[in-house]
Amino acid sequence: MLHELATERRLVERIPAPELSVKIKIPGKWSCSSGKVIDFNRHGLSLICEQPLPVKGHFFLTLKYQDVFIQGLVGILHNCRPLGTASAASKADAASSGDPERGQEGYRCGVRFRPGSCHQFDCHQIRRDLKALELRLLDC
Repeated sequence: MLHELATERRLVERIPAPELSVKIKIPGKWSCSSGKVIDFNRHGLSLICEQPLPVKGHFFLTLKYQDVFIQGLVGILHNCRPLGTASAASKADAASSGDPERGQEGYRCGVRFRPGSCHQFDCHQIRRDLKALELRLLDC
């Protein structure tokens, strides 16, 4: 039991959030990207993207869940790893298994929110919005 606790680095549990929509705007690029959210808490999220997110610097996220809308949230890439190529059979297995990564192509990216960043507009409101979103996801 002690070993299990020692390996967990998160202070706040992540909430599965496949219905949370995310758009990613990288400074200096015209277009936005999107990804499939795996889980979320007020400190960050993990998602599957077609392309890896930039390792250096920050980017801006827009999160939407039901009537909760957070725009301009500063994030940084915490980790990113390729999922590999998936066959049609493994994609079908993934759909039935409930595992969001199994059978996927692309990259699994861990994003850490930076509401205290100098690039963040209205950091106090962003923190309140993230906490409200977390509570809304917990209620479901």
